[in-house]
Amino acid sequence: MPAPEIRLLTRAEPHETFLEIGRLHAEEIKGGFLASLGIGWLARLYEAIGRSPHAFTLVATVDGSIIGFLCGSADTRRVYRHVLTRDAVALLPGLLGRLASWRTVKRCWETLRYPSRAPVLDLPSAEILNFCVAGRVQRLGVGRLLFRAMEAEFARRGVRSLRIVTGASQLSAIRFYESLGAEPAGNVEVHAQVQSRLFRYSIPDRDPESAAAR
Repeated sequence: MPAPEIRLLTRAEPHETFLEIGRLHAEEIKGGFLASLGIGWLARLYEAIGRSPHAFTLVATVDGSIIGFLCGSADTRRVYRHVLTRDAVALLPGLLGRLASWRTVKRCWETLRYPSRAPVLDLPSAEILNFCVAGRVQRLGVGRLLFRAMEAEFARRGVRSLRIVTGASQLSAIRFYESLGAEPAGNVEVHAQVQSRLFRYSIPDRDPESAAAR
């Protein structure tokens, strides 16, 4: 595989970019609640997040195709507030057909409520919102490249530590974060009866040239 290019998306990014991100999310996170809402809805969500000044999206591409992405947030409550106040009209139609389901309403409420949960409040407000690498290129270093680029972007924004939330059953993700030096910080239920692991990660000071070489 050629060396991936890591790129920070801008607010002028075309909608097609977010459709690629939505498609990758739907393919790789099949069992998640958000994936059930469809590629088009996911694209609108990631586009809305990308317009928030409190968030950013990095993509890894090879030959112009997205093979991985990472969304970071300096403050998730502010990101949610920005998305709800600026993009509710675009996102609501995709939810209307599903809001008749109590399970969907409950999941939406749990997701919105999550940043205010007590265990999370004891950790940094910055966090990884979502992190996904195409299955065909996993374990080839793409995730590590995205993670290092995330460190640099957070550091540029003055953020030196963040929290990471990942499903307790996602053992490969847990091992990945632990290998990078993330420290266990407890558990949280983002959704009822579904345990997630919490980590705290401190961004090390890196020489720009040595960081790029990694």
